[in-house]
Amino acid sequence: MRFSIDYKMTLYVLVVGSACIVVRMATSPSFPQILGLAIGVGLCLISVALTVIEIMKGLDFFYGYAENWNGYGIVNSGFIAGMSAFFFSRDWQMGIMIVILLGICTLIERFCVRYIISLIKNDQK
Repeated sequence: MRFSIDYKMTLYVLVVGSACIVVRMATSPSFPQILGLAIGVGLCLISVALTVIEIMKGLDFFYGYAENWNGYGIVNSGFIAGMSAFFFSRDWQMGIMIVILLGICTLIERFCVRYIISLIKNDQK
């Protein structure tokens, strides 16, 4: 298990999050703020669960790109985390801050998950 910093996934979160902010500002959907927060938190929790699965199974960055999906997209933990920015943001300034925060959290989260999994595997030996 490698302990390198996962810049690729962090960049992916930043790109997807930025795209979601652009879509949010272009469409201006109106839904209650509490609903947006609940969906955003839910997506972040799903992203954390996917991160654990991806790291435990040693999945590649593009593991979600499969023939049975006919190449319709790449959905991984970074994509789900980036999507949550759509629901968290209210304006573009807040959206930029949220995307940056999600990127930093993803970087830290992936490092910590790798570290915890390695500790668990070392205890089992």
